[in-house]
Amino acid sequence: MLRVLVTKDIRRWWSDRQAVVVTLLLPLLLTAVLGISFGGFGGGAPEIEAIPLALVGDPPTLLKEPLERALRESGLFTPVWCDSTAADRLVRSGEARAAVLLPGDLQALLSPERVAIGVWKDPVSVLQADIVEQILRRVLLRVQGGEAVYLAAWPADGFPAAGEPDPFGNLLAGDSLAEIWRRVRNRTPEAEAARLKFEAILDHQVALTDAFETPAVALTVVDRTGQEAAGVGPSTNMFDYILPGMGIFFLMFAAAAAAGDLHRERAGGTLRRLLVAPLGSSDLLVGKWLFAMLNGLLQLVVLFAAGKLLFRMNLGPDPLALPLAAVATSAMLASLFLPLALLTANEKQMGTISTGVTLFMALVGGNFINVDQMPAALQAAGRFTPNYWANRTFNDIVVHGRGAGDILPRVAVLFGIAAALLAVSVAIYRRRGGKAGLL
Repeated sequence: MLRVLVTKDIRRWWSDRQAVVVTLLLPLLLTAVLGISFGGFGGGAPEIEAIPLALVGDPPTLLKEPLERALRESGLFTPVWCDSTAADRLVRSGEARAAVLLPGDLQALLSPERVAIGVWKDPVSVLQADIVEQILRRVLLRVQGGEAVYLAAWPADGFPAAGEPDPFGNLLAGDSLAEIWRRVRNRTPEAEAARLKFEAILDHQVALTDAFETPAVALTVVDRTGQEAAGVGPSTNMFDYILPGMGIFFLMFAAAAAAGDLHRERAGGTLRRLLVAPLGSSDLLVGKWLFAMLNGLLQLVVLFAAGKLLFRMNLGPDPLALPLAAVATSAMLASLFLPLALLTANEKQMGTISTGVTLFMALVGGNFINVDQMPAALQAAGRFTPNYWANRTFNDIVVHGRGAGDILPRVAVLFGIAAALLAVSVAIYRRRGGKAGLL
């Protein structure tokens, strides 16, 4: 009899071809839009758009050209030199995501005195402006760390003793360039003192470079993916992150619709005819659950197959892991809304509540944003949502390349949730009087 019930629901669902197309294609379409927006079609690391960057200052050509070339060759920035007025206009209009204000005298960077470097950020483009700020902070931290080590080893280079003459100041003080050159060429005492000081600084710099040439601690960052394990190397595909979450999100709506069939069949009179058939005490509920599970499984199969063919999505190294996760997720979501269908009075009431529940669990459970990036309170709340465990399971397979053995604990949780919710549904069904309580 269960086979007859499930077959009936499948035929009725398949008869509405428009709904079938929407159910199967809408998750794929939304995933494609999000994936293309964030990273393009998969297979390699997503390209990052070069950030328009304004540079304010007038350094010597010897420094200006290499700095601009290095920024362009990094692929992260498209720099343009301008004055502060033009930089302000570019940042305010959004033509530049940020502006970096270099000190007027770049020689100040070589002195122990405090130097100010400014950053103007476009408030509209928070992400790209923050990238500029964070990169600059990291560079300055390295410079400050190097200065601290240098001055700790040779403090006299940065802080001369009281009354000690400044050899560079004496060499460059108050004369024309021609006169400075005559001092250097004639090897005057000022030029000789400056030469000796310059050689000492260079010796110290070389000694410091040699000391840190081989780092004492090395940091290795590796993207552990299934492709890397196969020898292809690490790969980042935005669809690996987006598609499972979108699939589970839309599957929650499909599961709610399947459970809501109880209300539609009651309103259409079909439920009364079903209840006079020779059904077991819980056959009707189990039949709805089986239909919802098979329906969800079909959606996941179509979604992942299309993701592989169209977007080169990674399906994991273990051919058993993804089917196991799909079955467990479908079983869990098929049970999710059955108790609600039994407790609500009509289809409209159930639709309103199920939509709110779906959106809340999707936000907290990681369908849109990785749970690890949420505040601690929301992370703790997310662990109590069923879709959290489904998202984690697919993430383990698709992103981290884990096999069936690795995901068994999460799969067990999914099957446990499915069994618990199904048992709750049966208990509610019996408490309300069984078949008579559905009418």
